Amino acid sequence: SAFLRDPALRPEAEALFHSAHIVVGNAEEAAAIAELNGWPAVAEASTKGDSTATTSWLEATASHLAQKLLASASQKCDFKAVVFTDGSLGAAAAVARWEGDGESTAVRTVCVREPVPPLPPPGFVVDTNGAGDAFVGGMCSALVAAVASPEVAGTSAAAMASHFLGSAEHVRHILAVGHRAAGYVVQQRGCRIPAVPCTIVCTPPA
Repeated sequence: SAFLRDPALRPEAEALFHSAHIVVGNAEEAAAIAELNGWPAVAEASTKGDSTATTSWLEATASHLAQKLLASASQKCDFKAVVFTDGSLGAAAAVARWEGDGESTAVRTVCVREPVPPLPPPGFVVDTNGAGDAFVGGMCSALVAAVASPEVAGTSAAAMASHFLGSAEHVRHILAVGHRAAGYVVQQRGCRIPAVPCTIVCTPPA
């Protein structure tokens, strides 16, 4: 989070945020973003191991940032998604998107949280290096699978947001796929994919 707090680097970081449809960070970076924007501080309960309080705070911060990025963008940018991970406590996500036409256009925000599922066999952590990258890779795989599905095939990113990221169930699905991918990587030494059959299902729920 140091680059977010550095006045010399902050403008570049903010420019990157505004140019992206999906922003992914961790809890420490979420805390820095909340502090810099004057949003509510982390609840005291979250510093005492209360996973529900921590994730709720992350969810609120993701929602604030997604709405801010969408509001400052052209209406042609149909959605902004923000995902914050918090290690074993799971991840929180928010998707802000435009709904309606003309004067009736409004911002609708979907907020979710998704816990980390049980690890696949053998079921114990060996090395957490690369867990975050694996999470993002799994999440992106789920998005690609959704775009390739018959429901939205051949459509634009706007349609993807409308048909997929606009559903809380679907957002939970991409987080769950990310968690599953990270679950495989943390059971290996070094950042690598295990040489075992993968049972991760990337296709979206019906």
